[in-house]
Amino acid sequence: MSLFDIFKKKSVQTDKPIEAGKIKELETEKKAVKVEVEKKIKPIPEPKTKTIEKAKIIEKAKPKPKPKIAEKKEIKIKTKEKEQDKEKKPETKTKPKKALKGTDAWESLFSPHVTEKATDLAGENKYVFKVFKRANKIDIKKAVGSLYGVEVEDIKIINVRKKARKVGKTQGFRKGYKKAIVKIKKGQEIEILPH
Repeated sequence: MSLFDIFKKKSVQTDKPIEAGKIKELETEKKAVKVEVEKKIKPIPEPKTKTIEKAKIIEKAKPKPKPKIAEKKEIKIKTKEKEQDKEKKPETKTKPKKALKGTDAWESLFSPHVTEKATDLAGENKYVFKVFKRANKIDIKKAVGSLYGVEVEDIKIINVRKKARKVGKTQGFRKGYKKAIVKIKKGQEIEILPH
């Protein structure tokens, strides 16, 4: 018999007119039923997380033992040493790109670039060279200085893209290249095409 049936029986009995002597009996029965219900219903335990949280709060509330004077001194010394180490370490700088291994001119200069515009620039002490893709300004400066015996003032680098070309039905690309415009010191000259 379930708890619901027990309550149903009792409620059905209470709907009938009750005699004065039976009221006390019914009250005692109700108390007995309540006791039975309380025995059958188990108390819900608290979740474990709350007990863990309570334990943590209690631990935090407990006073921590104070470190001894000697331990305090050791801690201060260690922190001072760390600060000194930070001051001693030099700041790391970013390394520049690696230049080509050799300083030979043939490793960075491909050929002089001879066009109308390049010959006009020669009047302004600027000379144009085709260079290899991996060459950078440092390599080009060393190569021009060693090959032609001049002092280089400035270098501008231009990447020329490959261009699409058609020949009949076939389509391809013209090669792209890298060129450098090298400005040299006034009074110095480079003879690109020998007479």
